Parts: sequence; structure tokens; C-alpha cells
Amino acid sequence: MKALLSSLDFERYQPRTYIYCHGDNMSLNAVAEIESQKGSLTHAKAYGLLPLPRARHVGQPVLTTSISVIKTLIVTIHHLLVVPLFTRPTEPFADLLIVNGPGTCVVLVVVAWIRRILGLSYTKIIYVESFARVKSLSMSGKLVRPFVDRFLVQWPQASDHKAECKGWLV
Repeated sequence: MKALLSSLDFERYQPRTYIYCHGDNMSLNAVAEIESQKGSLTHAKAYGLLPLPRARHVGQPVLTTSISVIKTLIVTIHHLLVVPLFTRPTEPFADLLIVNGPGTCVVLVVVAWIRRILGLSYTKIIYVESFARVKSLSMSGKLVRPFVDRFLVQWPQASDHKAECKGWLV
């Protein structure tokens, strides 16, 4: 994801908001690195950080997953639907939403679709399947596939009529 985000036109996409899960220090470090290299070429601090609760932890029992997903959904609706509705109702919360494999991305796609259904804004959604998914799609990929504008996989074996194989993106 870091390599993919580094290739974005930072002049076109600003301000940028990086959405990450609480406790995901690796993603925070990657954002800091990307922004220190490329972001400083555009505008100082043309980005924000939005932490969300993790929708599902690795190995989490199915029974408790629904509770954490609902918690993530409530927080995401607050940040991406309610707050923008009252602060800037005519503007989209994002022009482009690039998401990848973790379960939290499913919640983000759902909230983006709620905005579409309510006629609030149209955010283009691009899903990038994990590099590790060589032959089959992840559960998150299977769930969001019908709802994204572009569905990218990194291995030809995982592509089909809806999935585009663009080779290694990371």
C-alpha cells in the first residue's frame, strides 16, 4: 500500500486523510515516511490521520467479531457521515477511497455506500487485494467486491471478470 500511495498525485489529492486502526504503528510510520518524502513537496501538513477501532483481530472468535464490527461501524458513521453532514454537507468526505484487505475496509466501504444511497456524495472506491492472496480472494475482498468501482489484484491467478490484475502494486 505504501508504494501505491507514494505514486499518487499529491497535488490533486489534498488534503489526504489516512484512516488506520488503533495500534497500527506500522501504518503510522509508513504515512510519516510518505508524507516526509512526497508530502513536503506540496503543502505543509496537507494530510490528516483518522484512527478507527479494529473491526476484527486476527484469531478473534466469530461470536465477538460482530460486536467489534458494530463498534467500528458506529465510529466510522460518526466520522465519515455525521460530522461531514453537519460541517460540510455538500462536499464528499473523500474524492477517492483506496482500501486494502483488513476487515475495517469493509466497514469503510459500507459507510461510503450509505452516503451514496442517501445522495450525499459519490466517493470513488478502489480495493487493492493483498499481495499474499495469490490464488483466492480474502474474505474482505469477497465482501466488498460488488460495491467497489475498481477491484485490483496483484496476481493473474486471482483475477476474473470483475478483478483487474495490475501486477505487483506493493
